[in-house]
Amino acid sequence: MVGLILAGIGGYFVYKTYNKPHRSVADEEAAFTFTDAELAALFSGSATAGEEKLKNKVIAVSGTVKKTETANGFTSVSLDPGGAYIISIQMDQEEKAAVNKDAAISIKALYVGVIEGDEDFGIPGEIKLKNGFIQ
Repeated sequence: MVGLILAGIGGYFVYKTYNKPHRSVADEEAAFTFTDAELAALFSGSATAGEEKLKNKVIAVSGTVKKTETANGFTSVSLDPGGAYIISIQMDQEEKAAVNKDAAISIKALYVGVIEGDEDFGIPGEIKLKNGFIQ
């Protein structure tokens, strides 16, 4: 009988965790606002410092679109401020505005991480954002 009660309680917590509402980036205020160059500079000295500052935060970033790509229903936008990092933003599926190459843009998105590049091979690092919305 105790096992059945524990299984029921466990099932309830699994159900509640699985069906937890998703975070709405569109409704959140940006914790920080950057230009693409400022965001890249934040990681240039120490990627760890930038990671700690922005971890799980909604930020706004503005710059010029260098590339757009659509795959599997998602649009990705790349900003390239020049230097050691590019900024990749996966747009939210609900964001339907057209994004054109070479357009000036401001996007609010959730910071998810950074991938270090390799200067010896000329490979830039990548600052990753998701759930982007055009401001």
